[in-house]
Amino acid sequence: SLLFGMLAIGIGGWHAYQLSYKIGANYTLPITDCQLSITTDLVCCTCITLYAIYKDSANSAVRRRKLLNSSNVDAEVRVDNDVLVTVLIRVSIATVALPLVSPAAVLAAHLCLCRLGDDYSSLVAYMQRKVASERREKGKS
Repeated sequence: SLLFGMLAIGIGGWHAYQLSYKIGANYTLPITDCQLSITTDLVCCTCITLYAIYKDSANSAVRRRKLLNSSNVDAEVRVDNDVLVTVLIRVSIATVALPLVSPAAVLAAHLCLCRLGDDYSSLVAYMQRKVASERREKGKS
C-alpha cells in the first residue's frame, strides 16, 4: 500500500503541476493520429479505473453484508441502500478526481486505500505479539 500511495502522490502531483503550468492554454479536440490514439487510451483507462473502483466498492459492501448475516428484512434493505450509497460516493469522488490528478493517480490511490486495511491489521498484530513477548520476558525475570 505504501508503493500505491507514493505512486498516487507522485502521479497526481506531476499531473497537477502540468495543469497549473498550462493554465492559459487553449485545449482543442485531437486531430492527428497520435492525439486520437492518446485520447482513446485516456478514455479507456478512465473507464477501467471507474469500473475497478465500482467493482471493488460493491464487493467490499457485499462482504460486509455477509458478515452481518441478518434475517431481518429491514436490516437487509438498509444494508442494500448503504451499499448503493457507498458505491455511488466512491465512484463520484473518483469521477471528480480523474481530470484533476489523472486516472493513474486515482487508481493508485484506490489500491492504496484498499490494501491499507490489510497492512494496518498486520502491523497491529505484529505490535501486539511484540509487546506480549516483551511482557512475558519481563515477567520471567
